[in-house]
Amino acid sequence: MPASRSAIAVSLAVVAIIVLVAYRNTYQSRQGFAADPAPEVYRTARELFGGEKPVTYSDYKAAVPGADPVQFADIRKLWLSGRLTVDSVRGVL
Repeated sequence: MPASRSAIAVSLAVVAIIVLVAYRNTYQSRQGFAADPAPEVYRTARELFGGEKPVTYSDYKAAVPGADPVQFADIRKLWLSGRLTVDSVRGVL
């Protein structure tokens, strides 16, 4: 009888540890989740493309960290077509 009680106690402890680890991992992943970058990219693109001088990919990349050439081309097309909005930027990202 004592062996079965200890087996039950160990099983409950293992289940509790699994639940706590899963909860901690879920909580940490939510804390590390980045905010929506679309509004900031939208504002930056409006400032860059609305300026006097032509914007190069290097200019864009310096202003938008992590930008790649495809993103630059897509955002630029949205600007040129007059369809640059936060939602359209979100679609590109």
